[in-house]
Amino acid sequence: MASKSTQSTEKPVGIIRSAESYEGCIASSDQSSLIGTIVRFPDGTKWMLTEALSNVKLQQTDPPFEATQVFVCVRLGDAANPCKDVQEAVVKVKYQIIGLRESLAEIEAMVEDREKTLNENPDSEEAIECAEWAQEQLYSATNPVQQANEQTINEVGALLQFRQKHSRHTPKLLNFVTDVVPSNVNGVVMVGGYIVFILMTKVPGKQISHNEFHNELTVLERNEIRQAFKKALIDVWTLGILPCDQALRNIVWDEKEKKCYVVDFENIDVGTFKDPTAIFDNDYWHFWGLCDASTGCRYHSYAEAEEFPCEIPTCETFTYKMVACVLFTCVMFSWGLFAWVMMSSRSTPE
Repeated sequence: MASKSTQSTEKPVGIIRSAESYEGCIASSDQSSLIGTIVRFPDGTKWMLTEALSNVKLQQTDPPFEATQVFVCVRLGDAANPCKDVQEAVVKVKYQIIGLRESLAEIEAMVEDREKTLNENPDSEEAIECAEWAQEQLYSATNPVQQANEQTINEVGALLQFRQKHSRHTPKLLNFVTDVVPSNVNGVVMVGGYIVFILMTKVPGKQISHNEFHNELTVLERNEIRQAFKKALIDVWTLGILPCDQALRNIVWDEKEKKCYVVDFENIDVGTFKDPTAIFDNDYWHFWGLCDASTGCRYHSYAEAEEFPCEIPTCETFTYKMVACVLFTCVMFSWGLFAWVMMSSRSTPE
């Protein structure tokens, strides 16, 4: 009877158990107040956040301001659901936070500027729209709201599209749910604001740092990753999503399967591409951090990538070949000089 009573008082979706209160600083702590939180998703499954995969990232540019953190989570119970075979997953958590003084000052200055423009042009529809938009921005920056930031909406939308079109190079969206953010999450939470849990599969592999990619991997290993990434990015484009946050941190490399995954779709463009393969050019190696901008020969050599995918000359291979050529030339010159001296000495008359 007690279990039935407990079950009946639980919320149908959202947070059904909050973690213990945490009093640390969100921007600098490696700990998280959300570990231990249990969330029920619309399909009836319950998941508990068990481990933080990232530090908290604060977004203080576009209202409503957000904090983002990624966790490992485990599935609880055995309710029938579309992801019944998945027992461990990843959840990206995004929730509204209060604005820093500097961020609020910028928005207030923008509102003042738009109001001034409107006063000077009271009949201008553009001025009216700009002033109204500025007021909306200020409201979202200073009050709890239930509509998430555009970046969150973008990511959920992209993941839904990937799931519908069976993407092979991105995480698979399992579910998502929104709720009111608990007031005890940290000291900068916007009380009464939103919190979003985006549940997705954990892709195999690892993220590679700039130092590891450019200084620790061999030429062959780098070229394997480059070609696998090109395939992944073109696949993402084919599904109608163009990632705008182009960075090495958003690439996951599965060395075992020689496969790349693209992650993080907060900043995207959406569209239909007639020939995604034709869009890709040498610039994208640089955009995503897969060529070193400080070494020009490593970047400009990619014209040979199609014909010789594993023999793209880089600075180091170019240098080695030059040294070898110089040494060979010196040896041959020395041998020729020695032979000339010997022949000259033999032909000298007594």
